[in-house]
Amino acid sequence: MSADERALLQPMGAARPRRPLLRSNERRDRLRCEVRIEIDVEGADGPVACVTRNLSDGGMFVVTDLERPLGTQLALALHLNGVKGPIRCTGEVRWIRRGSQAEDAPNGMGVRLVGLDPEVKRRLQTVLWELAPPEEE
Repeated sequence: MSADERALLQPMGAARPRRPLLRSNERRDRLRCEVRIEIDVEGADGPVACVTRNLSDGGMFVVTDLERPLGTQLALALHLNGVKGPIRCTGEVRWIRRGSQAEDAPNGMGVRLVGLDPEVKRRLQTVLWELAPPEEE
């Protein structure tokens, strides 16, 4: 993992409260958190270490220069703090971002989780609520 990739593992801003990313103009109906989690994406030559930019129980954005065509099925292993062993699941490449020079828009892939085992989904939801508890009204 490069120094740039390791830097991405740092919290996204200690002064900012962790909270769900729910915007009125988004079509998402799931809790999605800005969170950088180590993730291995199975490649032709073995696993490739990457990080997430955000995560929900339905998918994630994977920061990577790894290129996979739309629709490609990926074997994923998420490494979550406090969880023994990686969470293994399958994802499908839904969209790709390339060529952006902006720091807030890194290269990577939007990945939808597919065929998620109910226990794995429950574990992800638990982690998400711990990372971003609902805001009090």
